Amino acid sequence: MVKCVGHGHEVVAIANLRPSDSGQDEIDSYMYQTIGHNVVKAIAEAMQVPLFQRKITGTAVVKSLEYHSEDGEIRGEDEVEDLFELLKEVVSSLPDIKGVSSGAILSNYQRNRVEDVCSRLGLVSLAYLWQKDQKAVLRDIVDLGIESVLVKTASMGLKPREHLGRSTRELMKFLTGPFADMGCHPCGEGGEYETLTLDCPLFNRRIRLDKTKMVGDLESDIAPVAILRIEEFSLVPKEKKKQIALRDTKETVSTTNKRPPAPCASSHLQIDTKASGIKKFVALSGLDSNTKFPAMRKEEDTGTLFASAVGRTRKDVQESIDEAMEVIKKQLHEHKMTLQDVFYVHLFLRDLDTFKKANTAYKKHFSGFKAPSRCCVQMGLQEQDISVTIDAMASKSPREVLHVQSVSEWAPACIGPYSQASVMNEIVFLAGQIGLNPPTMLLMPFENLDAEILLCFKHCEAILAALDSGLSECLTLVVYWRTGPLSKQLRDVQESMQAAVKVANVPKEFQTIYINVERIPRDATVELQVYAAQKDRSSLKKRMNTIEQTYWDMGQKEYLHLRTDVILVGRSYMSFVAKIRVLTPNEVPDSTEDNAGDILRHVAEKMSLVSKQFPASSVQTMRVYFHPSIPVENLRQGLAYKFGKRGVCCEHTFLHLGRESISRGEVIVFHLLIFSTEKEEESIDSSDDEIDQGGAHMSSASRWPRARYPKLNHAVRKAQAESKDEEEDEDDEEDDDDDDDDDDDDDDDDDGEDFSGLQLLMASGKQARKASTPPSRHGGET
Repeated sequence: MVKCVGHGHEVVAIANLRPSDSGQDEIDSYMYQTIGHNVVKAIAEAMQVPLFQRKITGTAVVKSLEYHSEDGEIRGEDEVEDLFELLKEVVSSLPDIKGVSSGAILSNYQRNRVEDVCSRLGLVSLAYLWQKDQKAVLRDIVDLGIESVLVKTASMGLKPREHLGRSTRELMKFLTGPFADMGCHPCGEGGEYETLTLDCPLFNRRIRLDKTKMVGDLESDIAPVAILRIEEFSLVPKEKKKQIALRDTKETVSTTNKRPPAPCASSHLQIDTKASGIKKFVALSGLDSNTKFPAMRKEEDTGTLFASAVGRTRKDVQESIDEAMEVIKKQLHEHKMTLQDVFYVHLFLRDLDTFKKANTAYKKHFSGFKAPSRCCVQMGLQEQDISVTIDAMASKSPREVLHVQSVSEWAPACIGPYSQASVMNEIVFLAGQIGLNPPTMLLMPFENLDAEILLCFKHCEAILAALDSGLSECLTLVVYWRTGPLSKQLRDVQESMQAAVKVANVPKEFQTIYINVERIPRDATVELQVYAAQKDRSSLKKRMNTIEQTYWDMGQKEYLHLRTDVILVGRSYMSFVAKIRVLTPNEVPDSTEDNAGDILRHVAEKMSLVSKQFPASSVQTMRVYFHPSIPVENLRQGLAYKFGKRGVCCEHTFLHLGRESISRGEVIVFHLLIFSTEKEEESIDSSDDEIDQGGAHMSSASRWPRARYPKLNHAVRKAQAESKDEEEDEDDEEDDDDDDDDDDDDDDDDDGEDFSGLQLLMASGKQARKASTPPSRHGGET
């Protein structure tokens, strides 16, 4: 409650559930703490707010992590329905109430049930202690002048006669030291102990325990279970009124820090606790979290699918959403899947002003605990009559979902029909993150772009940490950015990104794609989308050295530059990025879209050489970002022709790269994702034999179709003739060096292994690789 007031809310009522037998101290409940329930009325009096109490009549019928109140079997039977009826009574009596506060720290079981009840009553769940470091919570309790005493012990290390009735202030060194060192939760989140608050800054009087009695196992040395029965108590004046600054999370994010603030960190800020016009909420008393449950539910593994559709109805965006979703459902049905199998959605709108209506329509198709993660921006779509583009990734592979609706200091809450993250085959797909202040869910007023990006990174780190991952396991980063006061051009974004990456201690071994969009939700400047590996898979991550190739026209003038980047995790995941740039800034050659089809076809044919697990035909996701000056129909026809039965057969999503991309020279960016359901706990096989064979295969198959690609034929033929003898000599030298390859591998740079065969994307030999392409024309790569 103190945290809620510090974040600008007003406590207007206390709600509590108690045993049906008023003389009973404790009941067998998965949800509620009932010890000391007779003292709750004193808490309400001390705060001068009304108390709503209700008897617990239900039991824990549903003991799984998920709780769906629409299930008829549990309505009226589960103890959660007692909470629903209690809060329903509160809302009926106090219709101005907007939210409910609870003290959940780690229990997904408890949080999910409070969120379910709140969603049914149109209330917001406030959980400002969620995922906070428990030692920091105890320090906050002491610093804020909160007096709470232990009323139950049920753990090794705790002795009833020694610890019952003592305050957390007195026991803090023990709880954060020896007790925590034994593997126990400092705040009792594992049910080790329970407390009762006797005083806090929100009380006008303090509670005094006049008569107590210890009940239970008082003598055992092995995890004795005992309670402190409170028989008599009274409210007494406070000895001295202390002025204590309540804490708030309006953090000052600065790039001068060595690391971004930890997800549990809070900063000190003077707050006026008597401010008027603030949101009203009811404090939920007596929630318990004695039992830890698995955070996720897994399903059977049967495959992965990428579906894409557009909505062409311009009159109503809701009709456009429905139109696109019908196409996606049909595509899923053809592969024996449903919308329940979708784990990630990209929602691209032509006009973000229609977001509210679009979200309403979207919610009809995706809602509930397992809603897919989502990224949403406004950007130029492929054709003028398209108002929305949706692409969805679906899988029946084992899938995990992180869906937190409660407002907290941890990370932005899910305020719509989406989840913070989805995990498929141990790869984490984060929802798009913007610079929101989690406690208020408002965009922070940033002084510079570095700070905004750094806060986005902080959100990503907090969510990844909850899924046994982190920014250190980042695979691919997509940076959506808009032109604004903090980012006038792409160079500004890149410089700020590099500064934030350094401060956040993010490793460099990940791919980066910059997409210039027209608008981002809440008018943020950047939105970050992260793909990361879970920690038990991160050791299998490999990044191939970026491969660069320059192409010429018939007059030997350089005009196209190709850069590819490959990230692999074991044999189950590949992210392949190919970027086509023009070497003349702010100028897009007329034939670029035709040439792009040939280039991508050629790149796709070579992807299988990186690993035999990933032939080009296995590509499931391909997004094509292109400069607005390129006719999409030409690009689509080129790709359709080049990727026939032997090429990439997945659905394509065509999206504008943004006009500002030309300042970097980028005109087309391809992003391909490949998943395999196999889970071999082995590193990528990069033996010398495989590389040599791959290089030979690349060289022999690297001939562009002469009839359809006249501008490059002259350069190709010349390069082939000049390099023929040199390649033969090079092969002989490689055979002699086989015995030294292991030592050479140790000398590779930090970017990963150098698969030299992949550099022969054309049969151009070393002459092409030696072509002079000044780095200054393209800029650096984050």
